[in-house]
Amino acid sequence: MQPGERDEIRAIRAELDGLRTQLDAFGSASGPSWWARATARPRLAKRLTRVALVGLMLALPVMVSASHQFTDVPTSHTFHTPISRLFGARLTTGCSATKYCPSANVTRGQMAAFLNRGLGRGAVDVGGTGMANDWTAVNDKVLAGVDLQHGGAPGGTGHVLVTATVSAFTTLAGVCPCELGVWLVNEDTGEESVGAFQVIMDVPTPPDSELTEWYEGTGAVSHLFTVRSGVTNSYLLGTFINTTTPPSGDVAGIDWNLTAVYVPFGADGGNPTLTTTQGVNGRRGH
Repeated sequence: MQPGERDEIRAIRAELDGLRTQLDAFGSASGPSWWARATARPRLAKRLTRVALVGLMLALPVMVSASHQFTDVPTSHTFHTPISRLFGARLTTGCSATKYCPSANVTRGQMAAFLNRGLGRGAVDVGGTGMANDWTAVNDKVLAGVDLQHGGAPGGTGHVLVTATVSAFTTLAGVCPCELGVWLVNEDTGEESVGAFQVIMDVPTPPDSELTEWYEGTGAVSHLFTVRSGVTNSYLLGTFINTTTPPSGDVAGIDWNLTAVYVPFGADGGNPTLTTTQGVNGRRGH
């Protein structure tokens, strides 16, 4: 509500109070004569009704356009949508519990806080690489995991983009063709990516001239997880390898890398919608 509208409504309320006082006086025994009461009371009642209707008409547009988040950012406000999205990702909680203060100045310290919660790449992206020395018994195995602190304050929503690649190899003859499968899981919510699958075949030219056999395959997977802001979730890289015959384990290995990045907004700049149950079953089937 604008300052001018507030002043006008205050004036109307004051007039309503005065009219009610007059109306009560005309209805009392010590008031004017019965003739004055009979002629003046209907006029006052009509005036009271008109003033009340005007006040309602002034207040109604404000109530209809009021924001469900901040009282000073109505839906008609130029920046209502971006402010709502910032609040949805909890990159801001406003200047008070009910107000955003859209016309207030921002200090350099506040700007740093906004950027840190919004971008936060230095604090809210993680990654890792590693190697498993053998895959003699890889069957639905958690190969690696990272813990990611989501950006924003608690209570909002966002996304986490997780990407991973896995390369499996062996120099042992007769082990492959093999099937390599990889997938991603948010351990805290149960949300799981679709699996990616790759057949490990004989590589015609081994990387070492002394090797007579070399089997290698690479699987890559990525998934955009829907998450809550301001909390830590664990993201796991799972894999399995189906072999023609089990390798001895001496000359077989897996190289992997895993990266998770917090993203406060979706592709349209909006906030994702969290469901009460995010777990997915049977997504690795193919």
